[in-house]
Amino acid sequence: MHNRRKGLLKYFSLAAGSILLSLWLPHAAFAEPVPVDSLLPERSEKEIAAKWNQWMKNAHDAGDGAFAEIPSSKSPYRAGKLKDGYLEKGLNAANFYRFVSGLPADLVLDESLNRQAQHGAVTIAANGRLTHNPVQPEDMPQDFFELGEKSAGSSNIYWTTSGTDNVLVRSVEAYMDDSDSSNIDRVGHRRWILSPQLKRIGFGLAAASNGKQDGYYSAMQVFDQSREGQLDFNYILYPNKGAFPLDVFEGNQAWSVHLNPSRFQQPELSDVRVELTRLSDRKTWVFDEKTRKETRSSSRSAADGLYFNVDTARYGYTYGIIFRPDETQLIEDGERFAVRITGLKKTDGTDAEIAYETRFFRVEPIEKGQLTGLFPEKAELSVKVGSELKLPAIHAVYENGLSVDVKSKAAYKTDSDKIRIQNGAVMGLKPGQADIVVRYEGRTATLRVNVYTMPAIKDITGHWAEEQIRWAVEREMVKGYADGTFKPNKQVSEAEFLAMLFTLYADDSVIRGMDRTGKPSKSLGVWSDRYYWYAKRLNLDVDKSVMDARRRNRAITRAEVAQIVAGLSGKNYANDDDAIRFLLNMGFSSGKTSATVKGYAGKDRLTRAEAIVFLKNLQDQGFRLTFRPTAITVMTENEKKGGLPDRTVKVTYQTDRKLIVRGAFAEAANRTIKVEVHASTQDGEHIETLQTKGDAYGNFTVTFERIDADDASIYVSTRDDLAYYISAKPGQSAIVMY
Repeated sequence: MHNRRKGLLKYFSLAAGSILLSLWLPHAAFAEPVPVDSLLPERSEKEIAAKWNQWMKNAHDAGDGAFAEIPSSKSPYRAGKLKDGYLEKGLNAANFYRFVSGLPADLVLDESLNRQAQHGAVTIAANGRLTHNPVQPEDMPQDFFELGEKSAGSSNIYWTTSGTDNVLVRSVEAYMDDSDSSNIDRVGHRRWILSPQLKRIGFGLAAASNGKQDGYYSAMQVFDQSREGQLDFNYILYPNKGAFPLDVFEGNQAWSVHLNPSRFQQPELSDVRVELTRLSDRKTWVFDEKTRKETRSSSRSAADGLYFNVDTARYGYTYGIIFRPDETQLIEDGERFAVRITGLKKTDGTDAEIAYETRFFRVEPIEKGQLTGLFPEKAELSVKVGSELKLPAIHAVYENGLSVDVKSKAAYKTDSDKIRIQNGAVMGLKPGQADIVVRYEGRTATLRVNVYTMPAIKDITGHWAEEQIRWAVEREMVKGYADGTFKPNKQVSEAEFLAMLFTLYADDSVIRGMDRTGKPSKSLGVWSDRYYWYAKRLNLDVDKSVMDARRRNRAITRAEVAQIVAGLSGKNYANDDDAIRFLLNMGFSSGKTSATVKGYAGKDRLTRAEAIVFLKNLQDQGFRLTFRPTAITVMTENEKKGGLPDRTVKVTYQTDRKLIVRGAFAEAANRTIKVEVHASTQDGEHIETLQTKGDAYGNFTVTFERIDADDASIYVSTRDDLAYYISAKPGQSAIVMY
């Protein structure tokens, strides 16, 4: 979503878990480059350690609490005020990150910005969700809202469930990480904090307990250009050249280079090439346009794997080159990396190259202790003959509980002729089973690999769901039986449905995030424990089934499926009929006999064939996983009449290049809505704009007969200064609920 205001174009994005949003500036006038040296200083280990001890050693300690005056996100609203010591720790954290990046570490707190940020935090908390465009609560005074709205539109903002430590420090750490799938393409929060023009900042913090997205909301004012004099620099590095502390950087975080537009021409994705070399073993990662195309098609890559992008929107008044190697979760103390970037041009049109070396160290060494075990993320793999499958993460667990992925540093060996190991992947050669022995630091683990050909299934030829069943079997969502049958009309259990669903979305960033941050509990010690662990963490209503095998194995009803899908769409309906209406309205189901609540047949049981067709349709319709809220979702009058939920856009981009944009915005009821389509390229070429009028509920549909773009960016403007962003590729549907 982005907001145009006072000539500035701002784009917003959400991250999962702890959530934060960032802002963009537009493609401004072309400004060009010159490389070789950054002109910013390297910091020594001694200097960094001194600043760490001064600013960060006890930074997370909340001391005697956050508030000098407690804010209120309910009527009567109060902005509140943070304690000076609490604020100072947030300031120190921001200055530390600037210091290690070679920038002036002299940011100051501005009382007027602190006050503005407090209003912003309260206003966002009152909305119960992260947004740069908060809606004014009916009982909020106009002057309070106006200041809060101003803050929300000019801050990095963040949300977390816990306020026991210093939330401001934690928010700065999250902004500087910026490597989740929602933010890695531009690392905008990071670039604002490392802005060469930044001098004055302000922080705000407020709690929300309105049953929506409860927790703590913070705002950090970063739209500042008050630094006197112009900083002489060619580019900013994160992590910086020379010594850099692992205390604030992990191997799954993105590297970024921020180019000065007055020294460099706007970089082109098609021209830029980055080589990153780990000097200990000379392993080299190459990032270029091909890498970008590969990572755009993989949600797993965006979440925690190989990544590359060139961003020319001027976050922090710089261009951004962002790259992340895969398989480097464990960076050792003393490890060195060399970086070489080519394909750049100075403002005078001459070629430019950047080359530097980063040496990682720890200010506070971690005593890992002995390696206690080596555990593959998946102990058993299945690969089709002639196909290739990436090897799973290999977790090394130490005495102190530290668990890191050592996939790129482990050794792999097999004596089987059924598989071949190459470039971090295993290829299937012959049907059968094979073992891979993994070795690291004297420990071993075994990976079992099942190599298969597509099975011949006896009883689906001519079945109405034959095509979808073969699709599911090929993706290993479901298997046939030992006698060669599939039994498509056999009823499916709750456990089986959850297994199919979470297997289909195994590469979704939400599932990958849960896999990284915990291990499935073995509640019953059976195969379905993993899927109930996912369901429980996503707040699905499965408490009774978690410890009851009989409930897991009973046939699931279509109404129960509706509640699961609605929950994973971020809804919590009190009754089944509303959940069914939601599925029908979103296009996630067309019903059993008709697209009505009655025609959906909620009490009927679901068969194996129906479950597969249902799940394939979910994927085709743009369904993505999210967390089920704790508060009950109230269905609007518009939804009861067949409309989409408020502030929802659904795009269907057909293979014939017809593009259909459908949405619902109560704010646009009986008002003109403008829909713009651009190519998702560096220059964002404008393709076509259409206008329509929202009905009495703000529903609209716009059809573009032909859009010639391999990747389309769609902007839905409900007023002159507010637009919502969504993208899609031919043959895809996409949904965003803002």
